Amino acid sequence: MLAANNGRADLCARLLDAGARAASTDGAGLTALHSACVDLGLVAEKVEEGIACDPAAVVALLLARGAPAAAETADGRTALALCQEQAQHACARACADLIEAAPGAACAPPAQAPPAQAPPAQAPSWYNKRARAYRDPATGDRVICSDEYAQRKGLVALDDTGS
Repeated sequence: MLAANNGRADLCARLLDAGARAASTDGAGLTALHSACVDLGLVAEKVEEGIACDPAAVVALLLARGAPAAAETADGRTALALCQEQAQHACARACADLIEAAPGAACAPPAQAPPAQAPPAQAPSWYNKRARAYRDPATGDRVICSDEYAQRKGLVALDDTGS
């Protein structure tokens, strides 16, 4: 769950390969999928700082490995609802799209889900609703970020195939 929360698909894959179960829950009913979607604002800050993390890749991996898309926490929240609550972050929409497209995701948004929020009037420099995937040529890491950040850091744009 910690690897998922930090957007580390590489670590999540290693843990799943070693026997971790994508459908496991903690005492509050959180799955790794919930953990991947709970702090998307922090993920945006990490990307701005140049830390490689990719919550959408984690969500895709967990769903492919059997994480239940419609699982609810003890207080009745789904991973989709967590994404919708953070709609101002570029990666939230990508994560929500993956969850909505997952088999068994026939879950309605919670009755009290807040409406999607528009970006703040003075959006931070990292905010770009058209964030894209880039590769750091120095490390080979995949980074989801704004065009401005990628240009500043010398990142290389990935094509649509992710290579």
